[in-house]
Amino acid sequence: MPSTWVAEHEYKYLYLRVQERVSEYEYLYFRVRVRVQLKATNAAMLDPKAPLRLLYVTPEKIAKSKRFMAQLQKCYIKGRLARIAIDEVHCCSQWGHDFRPDYKMLGVLKRQFPEVPVLGLTATATAGVLEDVKSLLNLHACVILRSSYNRANLFYQ
Repeated sequence: MPSTWVAEHEYKYLYLRVQERVSEYEYLYFRVRVRVQLKATNAAMLDPKAPLRLLYVTPEKIAKSKRFMAQLQKCYIKGRLARIAIDEVHCCSQWGHDFRPDYKMLGVLKRQFPEVPVLGLTATATAGVLEDVKSLLNLHACVILRSSYNRANLFYQ
């Protein structure tokens, strides 16, 4: 009886150790895959023949990554930065209901890339929030387009 108990516990111990190793290798594989994808994306940003046409980036990445901003600057110099779109633009304003501090840093984009058009999108900004956003993003002479909240193409069944 005791030998069976020891063998069972040894098996459970070894099984847990193997699981820990598998988790470590999965994590390392994930990190390597992310690095490979990052290198490919950085190269595509500068290559005019690359199929890259749209790149989603969080405001946090723009605010906190000098390396990414340097890459974006190279992209701009090569003429590969056609436009900047900022979704949920009301998050820039402290008066907005979803304020996120890193959105305030997006004003650097218009200063650093003055020739690139900026599109800000929101469905919930008040007039005061819009004025605040225009100031924060350096979009002083901008066109504001508004439409109804009633969107016939969206419905529940």
